[in-house]
Amino acid sequence: MNTSPWLIRESDIPSGNPDVLSTLFCVGNGRMTTRGTFPEQRFEAYRGTYVSGLYTKSGYGLIYFMVAPDWLYAKVKSGPVTHGERLLDMRDGVLRQTSTADSVNITEERFASFANAAIMAQRFTVEVLAGPVEFELGLDGDVRNHRAKYYKPGQFPNSDEMGLKLSVIDSLSAESGKLHVAIRSRSTEARAAITAHVTGPHPAVYSCDGGRALATWKLEPGRYVFEKVCALNGDPGGLTYDEAFREHGSAIHAFWAVADVEIEGDDTAQKAIRFAVWSTRIAAADDQGASSIGAKNLTGDWYRGAVFWDMEMYQLPMLAAIAPKLARNHILYRANRLQAAKTLAGQDGYEGARYPWQSYQTGLEEPPMIGGFLYLQQHVNLAVAWGILHYRYLTGDPTGSEVLVELARFWASRVRDGHIQGVCGPDEIHANVTDNAYTNRMAVWLWQQLAEEPGVTAAERKRWQELASTLVVPRNRDGTLMIPYAGWEAMPEPNDFLTASNPAADKRCKQADLLMLFQALPLEFDDATVAAHWNAYAPLCDQTSSLSLSTHALIAARLGLGRDAQRFMNISNGIDLGDVMGNTCDGIHGAGQGGIWLAVIHGCGGLRVGHDRVVIAPALPPGWLSLQYRFLYRGQPVRVQIGRNEFAVENEGTQTVTVELAGKATPLAPLSPVRTGLSSRWREQELQGVIFDLDGVLVSTDRFHYLAWKELADELGIPFDEERNHALRGVSREESLRRIYGDRPLPSPDVFTELCNRKNARYKESVARMTERDVLPGAVELLAALRKAGLRTAIASASKNCGAVLERTGLIRLVDAVSDGANISENKPNPQAFYVAAQRLRLLPWNCVGVEDAEAGIESIHRAGMAALGVGSTAPGADITVSSTRDVTVDLLRTLFREHRSPLDPYLERHLAKVAAERGAVYNQSLTHGKK
Repeated sequence: MNTSPWLIRESDIPSGNPDVLSTLFCVGNGRMTTRGTFPEQRFEAYRGTYVSGLYTKSGYGLIYFMVAPDWLYAKVKSGPVTHGERLLDMRDGVLRQTSTADSVNITEERFASFANAAIMAQRFTVEVLAGPVEFELGLDGDVRNHRAKYYKPGQFPNSDEMGLKLSVIDSLSAESGKLHVAIRSRSTEARAAITAHVTGPHPAVYSCDGGRALATWKLEPGRYVFEKVCALNGDPGGLTYDEAFREHGSAIHAFWAVADVEIEGDDTAQKAIRFAVWSTRIAAADDQGASSIGAKNLTGDWYRGAVFWDMEMYQLPMLAAIAPKLARNHILYRANRLQAAKTLAGQDGYEGARYPWQSYQTGLEEPPMIGGFLYLQQHVNLAVAWGILHYRYLTGDPTGSEVLVELARFWASRVRDGHIQGVCGPDEIHANVTDNAYTNRMAVWLWQQLAEEPGVTAAERKRWQELASTLVVPRNRDGTLMIPYAGWEAMPEPNDFLTASNPAADKRCKQADLLMLFQALPLEFDDATVAAHWNAYAPLCDQTSSLSLSTHALIAARLGLGRDAQRFMNISNGIDLGDVMGNTCDGIHGAGQGGIWLAVIHGCGGLRVGHDRVVIAPALPPGWLSLQYRFLYRGQPVRVQIGRNEFAVENEGTQTVTVELAGKATPLAPLSPVRTGLSSRWREQELQGVIFDLDGVLVSTDRFHYLAWKELADELGIPFDEERNHALRGVSREESLRRIYGDRPLPSPDVFTELCNRKNARYKESVARMTERDVLPGAVELLAALRKAGLRTAIASASKNCGAVLERTGLIRLVDAVSDGANISENKPNPQAFYVAAQRLRLLPWNCVGVEDAEAGIESIHRAGMAALGVGSTAPGADITVSSTRDVTVDLLRTLFREHRSPLDPYLERHLAKVAAERGAVYNQSLTHGKK
């Protein structure tokens, strides 16, 4: 087997951002994780050792991770250091790297033990070519939290250019063979200590300096080996590096024996799935529920270590399947905070238990002033219940039963006259809605699952049955589809002009909302129902969250949608390893990594888990030769091997379990493989929509624009001719006027607007005289042929007069959607016009072809993820070019679609713009959402 997908090499990471690399090269074991910074770095790097459950308070009472002492420090005092390649071996759980400093070559190994979660260790091999030189090993207690998006220098107390100083040194010592540092929080009782035993070739000098405990050697030419074995809040005793590494190796190899996923035929996907498992496992504690996994795992300060619903819906399924003891730890985390959740429900006037949107140590809302839309995110309480039940279905363990009952009581008390009001669904932007479909349907499911739960009274069972039958799950006017929430149909169509100031102003969602039902409850809905809702809502998701991409990949895989699943999976695979979302520097996307596993195992691997059965219905993606995975079901390891035409399921345990294969309950006796033909097949998707620029493709108003601009330019005394007019094609009115002025000073804003309006009035006078005779030859015939072929069509134009032109020429009757200057806020070559047009057609952008006659428009199409057909000689960069619209045929468009695919992705472009905007904001702005 090719072993390279076990390795994360620095040379394979496209990002050169050092903070991205230090995120990706973390080592950890669930109790603690250390960012992959270089051993000599200090405040110039985003460094940090994070301990699960170690929190403190910072400015304005915000809960924050308290970073532990830095155990990595080592330095050759021989001039500047040049670093070689870092390499993370996920199979062995060790990071290796090389560096040089003048005449010294250094090789380092480091790991955090899977066998003893308190142990971390380093080994350095130092080759001195010319000496003497000094070499230091140390522990550093002068640590900072990174400001991430929440702080700016001087914004809060103890914040400076080096970060947040949330701790002080409690004790520091260095003596023969032993280093020690302990720190304590400035504001709480939190403490962390590291003790290290160090070994080297001959006696060292021990000292404490600048917050560091140090051992220093003076080295002559030669080769030396140094070791540092560290213990968190304890002493490593006489444990050597080799002993620790052997114990660690045995433990991590036992983990991978169950957890590994093997993909043959796609090394990128293979590496991505192993990194997803690795990055989740190194954040998963086993501490009897004292802590759980935050949104950035244990790899960065973004979100300050808060635990969200991400854990239940995206990370717990993996752990329940491959490491159920670690999944149970999270169930205990929620159970340990049940009283706090009951307090929150009671103070709001509800029964049962309400868990906070973001959870830390106490289980209360921290800080307590956070409210508004954050408080309305009560679907976290459905995720908590879902996680407990999913874990129970796989393991048979009833842990968390009391939590389930209290959550069911909470939701029952939230119902008023068959409705649940004042919530925000998983899309996280449409707040204070009534009857969110995901919320209500999940509440119905929860009551149904607890019909026989211990601790439920007969009266409660009857009440819950009544609620399950009467609670409104909103549907569209003809009753064929669920809709996201009551009133959704009255919301505006996709409109970037509206959402530029209010993301919730139209029908679109930030991330999967209603579609989350089909990830959470795969056995509750048939494929036809899933497909109908996919067609209606997948195109309306803006995918500005990393977790949503994998949900869409999973559902597309279930439906056998080859192009859709592959596109979503490719983006998901690159979330961190490719830094495609632009913020891996702040820590791993925990839900995104868990989602990769879900997309592969629950999607392609066909694993579907319900209360009374486990179904395996795989579909091997095109290009994959095989897929193999294991999961634990009622304590028995079950291996699934999927080939091109069949798959085999084998119980590698000792007790028979029953799964559903090909629609039949199938007992799996130990070591007796069952082979089944693949019932699910991937299909290649065909072209679904064609999106046209208007002017120069379907009509010609260029002459009208020219005459209006020419008249205005003459009045201003600015030279203007048809060549200059040609450069304005596809450009907005305001930008066109700026280009006409060129280097000349612009008039005042009021005069500028008046000039634009004057030009537009002249242009509209010309448009008012347009008729069907102004349609370009072949345009009507093409649109009619596309409609007959079942393809949807739309207009993507920067013009605010687009609607008037379509009405005057009669083309409005032949197109299905319009995206123009009235509903986009950015002009071509920005992809907005084509992206919004696809959403208005209810199509994913890469399932469309764009048609343009201008260079800026061609770029816009490609940036929208579409293939581009150019009309005329003024559309360089098009995938195919024709001389006129009458040369465009349905067959030509279908051929273009099959053979040309844009490598660009509109979702990523929009997300990167969002990241840039977030980085310009300060955290206290998020506190203005108001109190509940």
